[in-house]
Amino acid sequence: GQLSPRRAKAATNVLWVLAHWIAYTHTEEACELANWVKVLDPDFKAPERGVLGFLYRRIGFKYTERILFIRRRLKNLVR
Repeated sequence: GQLSPRRAKAATNVLWVLAHWIAYTHTEEACELANWVKVLDPDFKAPERGVLGFLYRRIGFKYTERILFIRRRLKNLVR
């Protein structure tokens, strides 16, 4: 039951999106999944561009998701 490198690389893109969705409510679990993505493909780079991609590369998944969480909370207060 081991993934070939090609399949592991294909799975990382789906798992990355899943980790982002999970982070909406369960940040620690999402961080574990994001770390697993790095284990599957050590050369993985977040597919996001712009400021979001910059944040993922510079401060990592956990802190970027915390910033996004705060942003979502502030946005909901304004509504």
